[in-house]
Amino acid sequence: MCKKIGAIFIIVIFLIMIAGCSSSTNYERHPDSDERIDVQLENQIRRDFSLARQISFEDVYILSYFGTYNGASAVRISFLGRLSPPILRREFVGYIDFGYVGIPFITVWHEGNFHQLSAAYELGLLSVENIERIRYYWEPFYRDSDL
Repeated sequence: MCKKIGAIFIIVIFLIMIAGCSSSTNYERHPDSDERIDVQLENQIRRDFSLARQISFEDVYILSYFGTYNGASAVRISFLGRLSPPILRREFVGYIDFGYVGIPFITVWHEGNFHQLSAAYELGLLSVENIERIRYYWEPFYRDSDL
């Protein structure tokens, strides 16, 4: 019985991931933001991610875009074939708390490299003001969690 429930759970998670990844241009963004990711930038991030992970470019999707700051773009990236259990995670960037329910987390792309949000801040790629803006855009995704 437990094996059946586990198998059904995995199938449901997989179907949700597939449905959510039907188009890379249908990413989530904050309703107050008019900023959209440039197609050229989106393709560059997807290309760099696919090369870094050694997966197909067509399987990489930008789920959310939180803006580009001084050449560093904050995004949530997903790819097909990724089955992971939902997890809870907190990331403190400076004094700002980011809570995650599930994956993927916010990733920062800069000149072909990918960084966790906190690492991008520590490297000086993002300022406190940039982090505050990203947190503002993150709020609709975060406020429904129990973190």
